[in-house]
Amino acid sequence: MEPHVVAECSDITLLLRLVASHFGVAIVPETLVKHPFLPEHIQAIRIKDIPATASTALIWLKDQHISRTAINFINLLTNTR
Repeated sequence: MEPHVVAECSDITLLLRLVASHFGVAIVPETLVKHPFLPEHIQAIRIKDIPATASTALIWLKDQHISRTAINFINLLTNTR
């Protein structure tokens, strides 16, 4: 069985609105389920025993001053030693 994905969205607020308006279901970070702003009429369950990963990226404004602390942070995350 394969899922039928009709949309992807990284905006949690929009995802909640779509689910609340009967658009479908959404897979969201588990931390969202524990937040008090989750509407009571939305059912949330933890998905067990399924390894999940998320891709991440680091972004910043091009051609703008970056503090030494930010540069150190970028170097820390991008260091491939």
